[in-house]
Amino acid sequence: MKLLTHNMLQCHVKGVRNGFPLAIAASDAGALEVEVREADLDADFLRHIVPRLDWGALVTAAGQLGAEAAGLPEAAPTEQQLQDDAFLQTFHRVLLEVTLVEGALVCPESGRRFPVKNAVPNMLLNEDEV
Repeated sequence: MKLLTHNMLQCHVKGVRNGFPLAIAASDAGALEVEVREADLDADFLRHIVPRLDWGALVTAAGQLGAEAAGLPEAAPTEQQLQDDAFLQTFHRVLLEVTLVEGALVCPESGRRFPVKNAVPNMLLNEDEV
């Protein structure tokens, strides 16, 4: 699961009011597997996706995965940063190449764990959670 996907997911368990951002943790079996999967850089896409992201959640998630978030600012990037090739490369790597292969996503309010296997998050709810 790429961090772009993580930034769009939230917990929809019945009664949960604050289901975002989901924390990234080891799976129930204790595994936390992260890979870097190369992808083509599209600078226009990166510039246009910034307003749709929760920047703080992205920086936090990158840190939870041990990704190189050092090049990312704490606040959303400025127009000047979005024109800088080195910044775009770092942003691209964190957003689209760092991949959670195995682990879990944890609801910040309920603690409900959603497994991630083979880079696919399972966000299905049990019948009593709907």
